[in-house]
Amino acid sequence: MIKSTVRALLIATVLTAAGTATLPSIAAAAESVSAASAKTLDAANKAVKASNWDQAIAELQKVNAIPNKTAYDTYVMNQLLAFAYTKKNNFVEAAKAMEAQLASSYATPAQKVQLNKQLLGVYFNQKNYAKAADLANQLVSSGAADAATYNVLAQAYDKQGKLPEAVKLVKARVDASAKPSENELLLLLDYQRRLKDTNGEMATFEKLVGFYPKAEYWENIIPTLRAPGNSDEMNLGVLRLMSSTNTLKKPDDVTEM
Repeated sequence: MIKSTVRALLIATVLTAAGTATLPSIAAAAESVSAASAKTLDAANKAVKASNWDQAIAELQKVNAIPNKTAYDTYVMNQLLAFAYTKKNNFVEAAKAMEAQLASSYATPAQKVQLNKQLLGVYFNQKNYAKAADLANQLVSSGAADAATYNVLAQAYDKQGKLPEAVKLVKARVDASAKPSENELLLLLDYQRRLKDTNGEMATFEKLVGFYPKAEYWENIIPTLRAPGNSDEMNLGVLRLMSSTNTLKKPDDVTEM
């Protein structure tokens, strides 16, 4: 149960970080788009709105081939390409389109922050974990990181075999919060279990059931802590948690207490 829950959390976090590429309003920008590209860009925009990603990409490739297109035409083209390629889960091409937008003078500082957050998820989905970690750390350093950014950074560390760094990152956020998010507690619990940090795992679990007491949920998770080889102290702690969350089901559980 805990593994499937954490797996679902990881997927949701990456999707949140990736978001969707910003879809431009061609109609609102019609005066800025050149006459040479306007018709084809409009056709691509209509295809995107109809969720016809292949048609949109085909139209945008026509725009790319226009010799006298303007820099703004290229910027709008890349916005649409990023959107369409993301929807097709073609993260390699989506990344190229987003990187081109970031290099454009038309992208505002606020747009660049949003683009970087989307690009973070795209890099992760490409399995380019080193690049994802670098970008996430840039967002952290600039003060633009949100919860999804930190979670993707932790996962990127994990995927690179840097589990202790992932634990340090998530634990620091958990310790600094008056009420850590359920997602972060689940991540930390999973990481500590894999590192066989029994004391840390128990402390995190106490916070988890303290802040998020879900008896029907935790009755599936608590027994996973009662692994063979656990110390008597830990097993007793687990039983006490089971009692406090009304998950003691068997007479043997009560006897052990």
